[in-house]
Amino acid sequence: MHTSIRSSSHLLDDNKTVRVTGAEFVPSPVYQIKLEGVRQLGYRTIFIGGVRDPILISQIDDYLEKTRQYSQGLFPDLDQSDHCRLIYHVYGRNAVMGPLEPENVAHHELGIMGEVVAETQERSRTIANNVRTSLLHMPYEGQLATTGNFASPLSPHEQAAGGVFKFSVYHLIDLNKGEELSIFPVTSCHVGSTGGAAVEPVHLTEEELEVIRTTKPVPIETRQVSPEPVPMMSIAKVVRSKNSGPFELTLDIMFDDRSSFERVKSADLLTNDTIKKLYQVEDEDILVNMYYGPALAWKCTIKRPWAQGSVGERDTLGTADERRALEFFQTHTADQLSGHFDSAFWKSLVLQLSRSNKAVWHALIAAGAAHRELETSSAQSKLRLVHCNKAIEEIKSAKAISLPILVACILFICTEFLQGDITSAVNHTLHGIGLLDTSEIGILRYFFLRQSFVIGLVGHISPILHSVPDEPFSSPTTLPQARFQLNRIMAAGVVLLDRSTQKSGSQKLNTTEAMDQIRILIWLDKWKHALDGIAGQLPAPERASASVLQLNITYLVSIVTLTTSLSRHETAYDAYAPEFAEIVRLATLFIATRPIHFSFEMEILGPLWFTAAKCRHPRVRRRALVAIWRSRRREGPHDWRRMARMSADVIALEERNLVAAPCSEREGSRCAESAEERTARLELEAAGLWPPDVDESALPPEQDRIQAFHDLGVGMAEGKDVHLKDGLDVIQDLDGNCVRVAKPMGIQFGAVSWFCL
Repeated sequence: MHTSIRSSSHLLDDNKTVRVTGAEFVPSPVYQIKLEGVRQLGYRTIFIGGVRDPILISQIDDYLEKTRQYSQGLFPDLDQSDHCRLIYHVYGRNAVMGPLEPENVAHHELGIMGEVVAETQERSRTIANNVRTSLLHMPYEGQLATTGNFASPLSPHEQAAGGVFKFSVYHLIDLNKGEELSIFPVTSCHVGSTGGAAVEPVHLTEEELEVIRTTKPVPIETRQVSPEPVPMMSIAKVVRSKNSGPFELTLDIMFDDRSSFERVKSADLLTNDTIKKLYQVEDEDILVNMYYGPALAWKCTIKRPWAQGSVGERDTLGTADERRALEFFQTHTADQLSGHFDSAFWKSLVLQLSRSNKAVWHALIAAGAAHRELETSSAQSKLRLVHCNKAIEEIKSAKAISLPILVACILFICTEFLQGDITSAVNHTLHGIGLLDTSEIGILRYFFLRQSFVIGLVGHISPILHSVPDEPFSSPTTLPQARFQLNRIMAAGVVLLDRSTQKSGSQKLNTTEAMDQIRILIWLDKWKHALDGIAGQLPAPERASASVLQLNITYLVSIVTLTTSLSRHETAYDAYAPEFAEIVRLATLFIATRPIHFSFEMEILGPLWFTAAKCRHPRVRRRALVAIWRSRRREGPHDWRRMARMSADVIALEERNLVAAPCSEREGSRCAESAEERTARLELEAAGLWPPDVDESALPPEQDRIQAFHDLGVGMAEGKDVHLKDGLDVIQDLDGNCVRVAKPMGIQFGAVSWFCL
């Protein structure tokens, strides 16, 4: 569908306002959608340097080609396809326009950027290193300077620039009648009166209306142009080029008034021959060349020499750093943050808001830059700091709490977690919850609820947990609904645990708490029955998907925690060895199903840490330690290295008085290991984190078990590599020896520590 512009128009008295009449809306007989997609060509490495020798500059094309041919002899696949390419960008000559450059002017120095694309980052770097070295030392005719031809400003000289992509899908697709409604469902709702007093409409006074009727717009200022021949820049108002899709480039020239427009049009200078001469193109490359009277403009569209953003790109019409951070967010960060349930939020809502809201845009670029720093092990970038500050400025200038402001707050939390600054992430979370409480935006309430579980791991009980409606259980019918219901059940469980753990060892739990425990356990039982029904209706491969695995893991952790929540004895956990073993089994499957490095949500590290700390069966808790080490993940405030170190400390402390395992038992345990588990165990042993193997026939006695982790959250919040000796009270045992154990009575593990969505 389109709007017909075959209509009449005329300029009003102010010489700049145009009245258009007669426009028609013309519906298309076929509903169409545009499908765009890219394919990855490989990985890019770049190097930059300068050339100032006038003898070399005079033959630079031959020199660069000789270097290319030498490199092709070493790497036979170089320049044989888009997957392995060498491109030179010679600044001071034609780096910006490439083959479209009309000028051929010699300069006293040239800047050369070499771009190498290969199928792997390592091979790309190897080829780039060879090319740069060849440019430095390759001889040339008339050479006088023999110590080096190429001035490199950077060290290391080669810089990895990540993946390279090329547009491969760019089509209009015809839909069948009514199909658009199934692809893009539309819902509508009627918002009725709130019952309040009617608001009087605002009316302009008669005097204000008269001012509007009689005031004329200020006439546009037009330039005076000499009737003599003049350059185009003296007569045109706008001269610009821009992308017209990924495969085309559009040139625009716009004029102030009709006389200037008609003067250029009648001169008949902007012909196809002129374009061919200026931009080194052929007739078939010129797609449009036209004058458009209603806009007083000339427009020409030509084919791009290369697809936008692909190998050999000269100008993507955006800054490189921001583009790289945005690309990384779209291709990596959004996918990892989405998990299995939040794809619509991260891949749709956040990206859409970033296009219209500056706070979200700057916060998104900061998050993408932070994630790229983590994945590439690069130094902290100025880009992240700049965009964080700009986002904060935009938020401060906002006049009211809005959805974009809360989304920007969530992106801040993400950025701080990526940087390992847990204290700032907690503060942003609490600030976001405060903003949520002062607004009527409910769409993100359960998002902040899940984050409140996360910050609970570092000792912050959020007031949002107490604000979740205590409503009757509603059976879910889809996996997202199941997750939503589990959030509500867990919120009720956390409130119960918070109440019970505030009591000292001498205070008795009342009947209300026991009844609440039973009620929540009944909800969990109904929820598990509903989840099994949902999973049973899925195709066989999806029954073991990451989403199903995570929900089952969280269910098991919730059951064990709630069932033991009112007990004062650590031995209460011993009855749940099968549940702990199942947590480890499911988490191991999860690692293979979702091999990522960062997650905004708590997925498996919390449950595995729970198992290593609270399951006292030696083999099961060691398997949990191995799974933590194998995960190579960061989830919210938790890093796999830190969690492995704390787990190893817990196990070693609690088992210090147990008998060493017999050789036969140790060998049997080793035989049951997979290759991956064996590798992880050997790495833990090399790092000094493997606890001594003990006899499995006995478990640690109650007095040797750790109940409290005083101030452990402080170390975690500061991003420290925490050892438990830094967070445990030191007391004397019966023999007078100092050991690192918590006080026998006191609060148990932080109330929300095991609720790990």
